[in-house]
Amino acid sequence: VERAYLSINHCAQLMGGACALATILLTSRFHSDRVASMVTPFLLAISGSFAAASLSGTETTLVALLFTTGFVAYERGWSWTMGVALALAVLARPETWFITVLFFALRLLPWLRQTAGGGPRLTAFLLPVVAFLGLAALRSWHGGDFVSSLTAGLLTFQGSSLEGVGTVLRDFLISSVSPLLLIYALWYLLRRRLSSTGRRALFLGAGWTLMAATHGAEALPFNESMVPVLPILFIAVQEGLVNALNSTRGGVRQLAWGSFFGAG
Repeated sequence: VERAYLSINHCAQLMGGACALATILLTSRFHSDRVASMVTPFLLAISGSFAAASLSGTETTLVALLFTTGFVAYERGWSWTMGVALALAVLARPETWFITVLFFALRLLPWLRQTAGGGPRLTAFLLPVVAFLGLAALRSWHGGDFVSSLTAGLLTFQGSSLEGVGTVLRDFLISSVSPLLLIYALWYLLRRRLSSTGRRALFLGAGWTLMAATHGAEALPFNESMVPVLPILFIAVQEGLVNALNSTRGGVRQLAWGSFFGAG
């Protein structure tokens, strides 16, 4: 970009915006029902956090795109696509190794495991592990610590407290609004009617959100630390809303539409 005498800031913003649009497009192809498939893209399009991150010039929306790609690949059984996406995410941002742990947990927990085909092959998880170890070795070779400061703080819970975590989560829900619609996913999860995709999306989204909340002191404006997992959280919302919209009771359907547009 420098050799072409272009603005680095503008090009970084354009790349962030392109990743945001690609993420929205990817989530729109996730559900077979045409109406239901527009829930996640709509929630992303109206999200102030997602909009701010897309033009911030940082790697946030790139990581969101890679997370979403990894999740879609997991659902479709595309082992190496998932592995490459997670490995690139690890290289893009130091704390994203955590999402690989969550993806691996999907293989271990019986109520989250895919029944048809068993999901992606375990060997695909070697790619993000190699990326993490390679980056750590490179960091050490150049005189730094083996793990990044973010990873060290995450492993030791440095600077985190229950009160601080609660404050960050409350701020995220109140200022972003749309994640409040997760109540539908939680309700149908308790009733054991949430789809397997919805359960996995809810697990990944909740896991990352709790991890990000433990670093409340380092929170970026507009809850940008939550943005990478917003598409997956909204997929969980979508799966819960689909159940409500397919209800035989008219009042439940009206409440679902009302809260959906109310959040908007």
